[in-house]
Amino acid sequence: MDNLAWQVDSTSLPDVEGGCLNDDGGANCPGISLSDQHQVNEEADQIDEEANELQKQVNEHSQAIQEIHKKLLSQKSASKAFKNLSKNQSKNQSAKDQSSIAQQPHQPISGEVKRLIEKEVFENSKKQVEVAKTFGISDRQVRRILDDARTQRPLASTNRRGPKSKLTTDVLTSVLLLLEDNPTTTLKKMSEHIREEFDISVTPAAIQKTLKTVDITWKTVTQIPRKWNEAAFLQQRHDYVLNRVTNVDSSISWLFVDWPCSHFENKCKRQPINLIGAMAEDGMIYYELLNEDGKKKTGTTTNDICNFLLRLQDHCPPGSIIIIETAPIHGGDDFEQDQLLIEESAKNLDTEFLPKYSPFLNPIELAFNILKTHTKICSRSDLVQAIQQAITEKMTPEICQKIFLHFHKFYQTCTHMQPITANIMKNPENFFQVPLLS
Repeated sequence: MDNLAWQVDSTSLPDVEGGCLNDDGGANCPGISLSDQHQVNEEADQIDEEANELQKQVNEHSQAIQEIHKKLLSQKSASKAFKNLSKNQSKNQSAKDQSSIAQQPHQPISGEVKRLIEKEVFENSKKQVEVAKTFGISDRQVRRILDDARTQRPLASTNRRGPKSKLTTDVLTSVLLLLEDNPTTTLKKMSEHIREEFDISVTPAAIQKTLKTVDITWKTVTQIPRKWNEAAFLQQRHDYVLNRVTNVDSSISWLFVDWPCSHFENKCKRQPINLIGAMAEDGMIYYELLNEDGKKKTGTTTNDICNFLLRLQDHCPPGSIIIIETAPIHGGDDFEQDQLLIEESAKNLDTEFLPKYSPFLNPIELAFNILKTHTKICSRSDLVQAIQQAITEKMTPEICQKIFLHFHKFYQTCTHMQPITANIMKNPENFFQVPLLS
């Protein structure tokens, strides 16, 4: 027991029949019997079954957390929507009260306002000048109203109102509760729900318009692939984020390098322009536009990325760490080989790769979305200029810092190994949108 953790005898070895042989070849001790071997196999099978059961429990736990997280998002969003509804109702009531007293310029005077003016002058004995100032109208208009009252002319309100909205508070509350239970519902289904519950016919367009007025901010739940939330990938994200949050050296500059899968296309249907960029928290450090002349037939290749990394070294701040997304490259059949080529090209740089299926940890993804929003140009020459201008105007330190902060929100989910649900990318123009007409 001095040198080995387990040993039967220093002078004995098991023979093929299950006994032991001494130095002379004689049997002197019993070996492992068939029954013992059978017991070992049973224990091994039992361990395998327990391992499979544990893996099954992990998957069930992951799915359960995903459902809870999804429900939590919808409840928070519905709660905020209710608050917005209450706030807007208060604003509308205040505006209504104010409009009944203060007259807007170039607007006809309603019968209700006329009666209030008469009351102020005839019953409260106020001067015409004071009343005109109170109601925001001219002294001449007040005089005409009083003359009409003295001659007993009919008070006809000139404010013609359209039909009241069918989406009352009760109806809208029912719609919000429907969204809470099913955040992925469509406007068409909302219209059917209102018809069934209240026997009211409301168009999807009317529902969309009303929801916008209450600033609905629920997140439409994206169908995240099940593979994204497998235990192995949850662990990879946990390790990556843990390394990021523990390595807080201020001298380190984290640079995210990426190339968009959907390129910058012009309306002339020519070959698209490819963009490769390196982004830090204070802006776009370096970028290259490929295929400006439109002659290249393929997308971004491994060779393009390697050449970009070689030139990037001259633009990197000291102590930079390059983070590259783990995604297949156009035209590359062997990603592991491509990864080796990329690491070789950036051998003078400290490089890391993002965990698989983790675009929500890559800030430059949202940066590319913002750039595409501002580069919808027809001609190729204008498109190149528009991309360069968008990078200058939109990739400011302030905007880039906001982008990084948005992606930091996913860190807590990753450190707790929680599944990813809902939207992973926010629209650069309107982060929360009402569902489109369907």
